[in-house]
Amino acid sequence: MKEPFRKVGIEGPLSLLRLVLKTGCLPFLAAVLFSCSGIRDLPDGEGNSRDDSSVSEGSKQSGTANERVRRATQFYQEQRFDETVVELEGALKALPELPANLDRREQLLSMLRLAKAKVLLSRYQERIKEVKADAIRRKQIAEYTITQSYGTVWESFEGKQVKTVIGQSVTKEAIYFVRKESGLEITSEDGTMIRSVDSSSFSFSGAGAIDLNEGTLLLHLPKSSTPFRVNGPLAGLTVHSKKASTALFSVTTSGGLKIISNERDMLIGSIAEDLEVKLQPGELVFALPDHQGLSRKMNVELSTILLTSNLLNGFEDPVPFSRSLRLAAMIQARRIKGRFRAVVGDVKSGDNFEVKVIEDKDKEEEEEDDQDAKPE
Repeated sequence: MKEPFRKVGIEGPLSLLRLVLKTGCLPFLAAVLFSCSGIRDLPDGEGNSRDDSSVSEGSKQSGTANERVRRATQFYQEQRFDETVVELEGALKALPELPANLDRREQLLSMLRLAKAKVLLSRYQERIKEVKADAIRRKQIAEYTITQSYGTVWESFEGKQVKTVIGQSVTKEAIYFVRKESGLEITSEDGTMIRSVDSSSFSFSGAGAIDLNEGTLLLHLPKSSTPFRVNGPLAGLTVHSKKASTALFSVTTSGGLKIISNERDMLIGSIAEDLEVKLQPGELVFALPDHQGLSRKMNVELSTILLTSNLLNGFEDPVPFSRSLRLAAMIQARRIKGRFRAVVGDVKSGDNFEVKVIEDKDKEEEEEDDQDAKPE
């Protein structure tokens, strides 16, 4: 029988491996060469002129060869390719060198080449897996660990999406998708905390830098921390403080950022204007898109934020600095005398933001009732 691979110019395992990688024909060849029909009992040399002792020895060797081929087939089906090669090489050694066995020897040689090609391919695939795993390890930011999660949160890295796992390190340049009614908390060894909730996505561009693509984010910095950079789609800023501090961030429609200081005084630096402003607890400022810098500051009621924000209240374990937040809300309440029933909304263009005044309907209704009750 002619060697089946000679027709396509295959001279050895490497040539076979190249053919397999190009055509993807390995499963088909394996099915043909390792099928049950291809493992008939090997001939023992009957009809030859050897004496009885030679025939007996040949039968014994033939039986050993058959057993090794059967084991090779089993190992191949179990994807134990190194052991498949060992058994096929043993079968070739045990096969009697008789003219009747020439075709069978050629078939075993073809099977051996195929098994060796499988070994090379398997090792190549394992090496690729190791390289990819090593690349992921190199991109992991070891000091940042996922500590809390609820709902549905995905990590997307190099085209693969996996659910986040509590206890794993975050991956640089991986995008974290926090679905609706979901939340993710990440903490570091130095006390930095990052939280994100409700239809948000962000990624780490480094150990002290986050790209907030959409949604909201809580950032808590420990005492005397280095400046932390937060980038929105079209605006960026730095945050730092001498004391432990907390800020809330959200992406505006125009691609900028809304920032609220929550705990202590902090410095907000505009990357566009190369300047810094100090925010007291309860003060809000916008980082405007198109290199327009920061908006003017305004006050928001901290006590309302502490009661309603999922970034602070949506997780099973509360923030460890909740006492400082309550104290900051009390100090702000004493500091601010004039109040307006209004909410600060979105930034839909590059040069203004929304402030919506809330009308006191109850007060208007009371005044109308008083007028109706007056005697004519």
